[in-house]
Amino acid sequence: MIQMDELTAPMNEILRELLQKFTSVPLSGEMITPQMFREVMEKVALQLEGSKVENHQIDNFEIKLKGRNLLARLYRPSDKKKLPVILFFHGGGWVGGSHTTHDNLCRTLCGYSDVLVLSVEYRLAPEHPYPAAVDDALDTYEWLLKNAEKIGANADKIGVCGDSAGACLNTIISSEYAGKSGPSAQVLLCPSINVKAKTQSKKAFGKGYMMDDDQMQWFLQQYGQGKLDLEHPHVSPWFSPVPDNYPDTLVITAGYDPLRDEGIEFAEKLKDNGVEARWSCYGEMIHGFSGFGLLPRANESLKEAVEFFKSVFSVN
Repeated sequence: MIQMDELTAPMNEILRELLQKFTSVPLSGEMITPQMFREVMEKVALQLEGSKVENHQIDNFEIKLKGRNLLARLYRPSDKKKLPVILFFHGGGWVGGSHTTHDNLCRTLCGYSDVLVLSVEYRLAPEHPYPAAVDDALDTYEWLLKNAEKIGANADKIGVCGDSAGACLNTIISSEYAGKSGPSAQVLLCPSINVKAKTQSKKAFGKGYMMDDDQMQWFLQQYGQGKLDLEHPHVSPWFSPVPDNYPDTLVITAGYDPLRDEGIEFAEKLKDNGVEARWSCYGEMIHGFSGFGLLPRANESLKEAVEFFKSVFSVN
């Protein structure tokens, strides 16, 4: 039995100061627009990203899908061909996030490995409500299967990774493509798994830890426009049956994250259904910490993610 109340450690001092600084900044509700939220998210990300990790090459281009184009960014560790590739989707409550907010995270994943990282900006709510983000994730994965060779990737060694809402999109790909050219591995960073859950961590950290209950409800309103089925597997992957051939999974959580418990419970559910799955909890961290490159523990979590991918891909 996992003792959830034993998963926290004394909070990192930089994060404690950050929380005090942003306590007075409205991040949801009538006082803020989606654009304002995106600007605040970008400001926090740039403040905490740390020194830029150098990659061999970074290419920006558009992925052409039916009826729309998505901005993509490819991080290359070398000129080698047929490399494994990680498809990355950013977090931000389906409302915010971009290449800018998650650039150094993707640089770090690439820099710590000999693996390509493909980051894609899916369409955001409320301009593009549910299921636009889901459609973009699934169609992007299909595009990658067909175009892997063109970008120097090995279509037989695809992993998916993302944080928060992006991790939710990862799990949808993994379920929909299980048994039919699905990902070999997935890493879920502080994932949104069950928006309906009333867990101990949501009760304990639902206010004052950068992602409040009110903010989560605001995200859902923007995303679903009041029409979301909270138990639909494309909204809450917890309610999806675990199919055969589901990819090996690593879930990375934070001690002070409201989403901590649902991430851990999801990893345990996968294990109970025969999936090679495990979880880690960084007890002194908050939601989204893996993108805070200024913090050594953030980089440790990404090193753990890279080692996981490399073990599945059989990369030295």
